Amino acid sequence: MELVEGTHESLLRSSAGTDVGRRREENQDSFGLIESDNYKIYIVADGMGGAKGGAVASQLAIKTIREELKNYSTVTPDILSEIILEANDAIFQHSLEDPALSGMGTTIVVFLFVGTALHILHVGDSRAYRLRVGKLERLTEDHTLVSELVKAGAISESQAENHPVSHMLTRSLGPSTEVRVDCVTLKDGPVRGDKYLLCSDGLYNMVSPEKMREILSSKSTDEAVELLLSEANKNGGTDNITVLVVEVTENYPVGLEDISVEPIEIEEQITHSPPPVRINLRKALGAGVVVFLGGIILGSVIFNNRPIPAPNTGVLSTVKSTPPKPELEKPTISTMLYESSPELLSVVRQSETGGLGEVEKENIRRRLASVQQRLEGVNTKLSLTSVRGSIPSLVQTNSLQITTLEEALSSLKTDLDIAARTLSIWFGRKKRIEIEDPVSLSTEISISSPEVKQKRDEFDTISWNYLKAAEEFRIRPTDSTLEQRVTDLIKERSDKVRELVSVMRDAINSALSQADSSVSRLTIEQDSLMQKISRLKNDNEFLNSLQLKTDDEILGLRRELETERAALEIEARELKELLQ
Repeated sequence: MELVEGTHESLLRSSAGTDVGRRREENQDSFGLIESDNYKIYIVADGMGGAKGGAVASQLAIKTIREELKNYSTVTPDILSEIILEANDAIFQHSLEDPALSGMGTTIVVFLFVGTALHILHVGDSRAYRLRVGKLERLTEDHTLVSELVKAGAISESQAENHPVSHMLTRSLGPSTEVRVDCVTLKDGPVRGDKYLLCSDGLYNMVSPEKMREILSSKSTDEAVELLLSEANKNGGTDNITVLVVEVTENYPVGLEDISVEPIEIEEQITHSPPPVRINLRKALGAGVVVFLGGIILGSVIFNNRPIPAPNTGVLSTVKSTPPKPELEKPTISTMLYESSPELLSVVRQSETGGLGEVEKENIRRRLASVQQRLEGVNTKLSLTSVRGSIPSLVQTNSLQITTLEEALSSLKTDLDIAARTLSIWFGRKKRIEIEDPVSLSTEISISSPEVKQKRDEFDTISWNYLKAAEEFRIRPTDSTLEQRVTDLIKERSDKVRELVSVMRDAINSALSQADSSVSRLTIEQDSLMQKISRLKNDNEFLNSLQLKTDDEILGLRRELETERAALEIEARELKELLQ
């Protein structure tokens, strides 16, 4: 657990902290505190993607914002929105430079205090809350598929709470050049006594709103941060947890009595054309129907982070170590693992004394996958160094392939969005069959299920016969034959309802399985396309750089690549031996 207390400036007091949680091996969350004489900015980012990609993305977002702010004496929501876009571009470009970081991204939620105004900018599912006079209110709307389904009326708020796709993001910084930043401008604050909370989903998924309200109401900012982190861990700590609390002190010039309370006003700041639904799966691994959730990690994609030093504020998160360049001598597995991934040193030592646990084996598998990916990239570069005379035509061919693949990717993302929505609809029906009239629900399901339609037709026929017999019996109430006929039809009708429900359950389960398979298949295809596009773009960048090199420089480059290949092959072999 890492905690930092913000400046005890007379108007605002802040504290922040982050914790890896109980289920994750590294912390991919980051937070930042940026202050000047004219504004104060507080940031929480929750990264995603690969072994280290999430950490890189979340920390790079904060670093970029910090550096870009140096160009402005004051900041407006429009300016900050543009700066967040710069952070998006920085993450995207960085992912192109390193195949291991392909598809990385991060959520972000920001408080911007300027004068007596508060603006909240956000992308993704990290949240902002306000505590005022003992009441806790949520100030942001999650950019998730489930949130969109609720807005569209496809599912209810109660269905959304435990929905299997509740963590599928529709927006994040980094995976694409296109993103939309939402801005919430508070028209009724801040005022004296308010407390504002920024947090990653690792908090609100583990701690109830009532418990958050209780802690924020009764504790100082630093105590509240520590207790909220502790409470999330106590309740399972399934994800990284980051909490940032800002208190409006008694010295603040605006009080509740000074404002006319108006509803919170939300402004959407559209900066590029809206992106298609991007599904980021990390956390969804814990939800019910989830095979597809693990797949939607957008390639290797989904969540992590790292630190950004600053002169007058702090940013906490996991530090990403840099792998050493291979040496001419044969590197040892112990040295390489220690320098590039210190947590694996214990793995090596354990293997030497006789035993590896599942956690240690998983660490090795991750490292091996990364090494193999780097090895593939090195081999590709080596092959390209021998085709100098064909570089222009190769670049052109690659560019045409990229265009074709990007068109296919766009179409596939649409299909994936439809498949994910279909999955959510059928999951909703699975919930509804337990609480709604099954006969009414069967009308929906019969459209896509011949078996349900058949049973519904049988039920309708018996119901019609029952109504006719009941009407005849009403006219001739002493007719015992009719009475028995009505009794038999009532029982037969009840039996048909049970049969209908059974067939409906089978149809729902079958549709869920098919939708799940479709999402998984489309996700794999999407990941494959994204990797191909990334490789082709990297190849073109490398080819273009070759054109600027002399023959001697290319020869030297080949020697460096061959040395790197040899080192990677050694490491891959020794990692495989550790797993045997």
